[in-house]
Amino acid sequence: MRYLSGHNSNTRCRPAPHGSASWAGYSSVSLFQAPHHGSFAPPSPYSHAPPGPPPNPHGRKKAVIIGISYKFSRHELKGCINDAKCMKYLLTNRFHFPESSIVMLTGKTIRKD
Repeated sequence: MRYLSGHNSNTRCRPAPHGSASWAGYSSVSLFQAPHHGSFAPPSPYSHAPPGPPPNPHGRKKAVIIGISYKFSRHELKGCINDAKCMKYLLTNRFHFPESSIVMLTGKTIRKD
């Protein structure tokens, strides 16, 4: 069983069944779920807050992509910069993010004096 990094060991990551909602083909399953005894009231169909403005049809897509490899340390990671570049490619070509709305943060430092 794979564990998601950044999550505690109580959250597991496993392939989602076909047709189910998931992110990147994986569903998160918590080991501490509510007990099945007793009944829970369904959520109210009425909103208690006034409706917000309609979403912009063109959207305001923004992304920050971080690829840090900890180069020259004993905890160096492999492929982080390449993964960040692949994510940028995915966002621009599949999800139509404008390149100007994507900020890339990598271990390479560029100084502007």
